[in-house]
Amino acid sequence: VIAGSADGNGSGHRAVRWSSQVGPQNLGILPGGTYSGANAVSADGSTIVGLANSADTSHYVAMRWTSAEGMQALSEVPQATASEAVAVSFDGSVITGNVYLNKRYFAYRWTSEAGMQLLPGLSGFEDFWGCAISSDGSTIVGYCQRNSEPRAQVAFLWRSDLGMVSLPQYLALRGVDVSGWQIETAAGISADGSTITGGGRYNGQSQAFIVRGLFPASCPSDLDGNGLVNSGDLALLLLEFGGMDPCSPDLDESGVVDPGDLALMLLDFGRCP
Repeated sequence: VIAGSADGNGSGHRAVRWSSQVGPQNLGILPGGTYSGANAVSADGSTIVGLANSADTSHYVAMRWTSAEGMQALSEVPQATASEAVAVSFDGSVITGNVYLNKRYFAYRWTSEAGMQLLPGLSGFEDFWGCAISSDGSTIVGYCQRNSEPRAQVAFLWRSDLGMVSLPQYLALRGVDVSGWQIETAAGISADGSTITGGGRYNGQSQAFIVRGLFPASCPSDLDGNGLVNSGDLALLLLEFGGMDPCSPDLDESGVVDPGDLALMLLDFGRCP
């Protein structure tokens, strides 16, 4: 399943869902609206998030689309003047993005139970953007920006047990060598939250980065991060069978994906602890 946006047939800009079974599907607009756009799709393909406008607001609002409920605006914090949904958890139950409030941008975490909750920011920075979220919705990464002099930008990491922390400072405390780096943006995170990628400057040159092993996976056999070890994880392992790449699911750390890894996965089959 792929999510994106399209213009066509005079209908204006619309969020689109594509699947091999159905092909492209126009997701429509909010009541009275003229625009919708998609930014991300959940890992199981059930939920698409982005932004749209409607007759009820004079600004763009974060939206969530499901096949069961169609397109709905996310509940905003009071007095917000714009919002956008940027990333979504495995099953679509947790969303992150940004909201514009009192001439500042704030990163948020949204659930159907709690609604849109602003993430506490880092001291000395004015604007915050949420960019990516782990499979279970427990970890969010993004970046902070200081608009006053001296201007600066830094990547952040948010977890329910940590709050928001500066990613380069956190990495340094974990023993990662960040000398020469200005880590400015965290743009992607793996399903289990253990791997983060983004960009910045290394010795003055623009560079991408990837850091692995931040949080040991509690259930390594759960390759797709949905809380279960099942046929989906088995399929992913078999796709990598014989692989020796460091990113392959080498569960027993033997250097190759082989029958030993398959045996470990079968032992873990079922719900993760």
